Amino acid sequence: MGTRTFVAVELGSSLQAALAKHVRYLRQLCPSLRWVDPENLHLTLTFLGELDQTQLSATIEAAMAAAARPIAILRIMMLTL
Repeated sequence: MGTRTFVAVELGSSLQAALAKHVRYLRQLCPSLRWVDPENLHLTLTFLGELDQTQLSATIEAAMAAAARPIAILRIMMLTL
């Protein structure tokens, strides 16, 4: 079985804290839902599914290379909007 994999952006602590307030409020309104702890909140860019170790290693390498080039990421985001 592979590793369930996604590419995500971690949120800054101030944004995480602000979202935590909203999550606490929403938990009261919808207690039957399963909520993520605020410290685990993130922005998922893409879900890749189950990857084997070879695929996972290649994905991590590609993600690290992409993260080192914020201008390239910004251009890609702007083109997809």
